[in-house]
Amino acid sequence: MKGPDRIIMKREDKKKNTKEAQRVFIQNLPKPKRWWQEYAFIIAVLALCISIYSAYLSRKEFIAAHRPYVFASPRRITKNGRATMDVNTFILRCLNAPAKIISQEVDCLVLKTKENGEEEVIKKIPVNERLDNNVLYPSENTTVQITIRDGFIKDILATNPEDELKIKVRLEYKALSTDRKYDFEGNWDYNRKYNVWQTNNMFAD
Repeated sequence: MKGPDRIIMKREDKKKNTKEAQRVFIQNLPKPKRWWQEYAFIIAVLALCISIYSAYLSRKEFIAAHRPYVFASPRRITKNGRATMDVNTFILRCLNAPAKIISQEVDCLVLKTKENGEEEVIKKIPVNERLDNNVLYPSENTTVQITIRDGFIKDILATNPEDELKIKVRLEYKALSTDRKYDFEGNWDYNRKYNVWQTNNMFAD
């Protein structure tokens, strides 16, 4: 074979090899993903997140709907057709589910008003009165009382005629079926003129 012919054959072989190499390269390329496959994956992840969050909210709502709520308030009585307040007694009530009182703390605070208008606690007098029962049920007919010794408030007022008086009630309780604990705290200011406790603030978890 002459020289020019060999050159032509080499060029044709080179072109053939190039085409085959290109064909192999194209055949090994990954198949393109379809758009709906990517969206389906994103939707699946979002659905999973929503289901987990919904389960969390459902559990939280279930606990809130079935846990007990205990609170204290001054006892009100009807005397001679008039509603009055018994300042020596606080009633504990329970809502939703039965509860057990783990601990209770009652303090009388004597406050003095400074020249700038701020109140300063000058005395903290514990009221060490026991509960008549430590288990409460969510019924209007079932109550637990914290009874302060008769004359206790009058004695404090007599020795502190110019000062303000506050009472603070703290309770720690739990459901009968679980060991999870809850807290309640109430603060009341004493109104000398009307001989009543007026709600200052309350805290509950």
